[in-house]
Amino acid sequence: MNADVANEADFFSNASYPDLHIDSSVYPFVFLDEDSKKYIFSGEGSVLPEFKMYYAPVAEMNALKIIW
Repeated sequence: MNADVANEADFFSNASYPDLHIDSSVYPFVFLDEDSKKYIFSGEGSVLPEFKMYYAPVAEMNALKIIW
């Protein structure tokens, strides 16, 4: 697969959401859950057995800035 990441939406990163102060030692991720179809979820993962999680209404996916 040869995807151009420059054209992909940035749902959750320090560049798009500097107010969240996502540390460079974690990896940000976004996902949808089949059992919670009204929400989009994001989080910060690391080697530690814990996550910092965020959520927003799925309608926010088309917004310029998601209110996490």
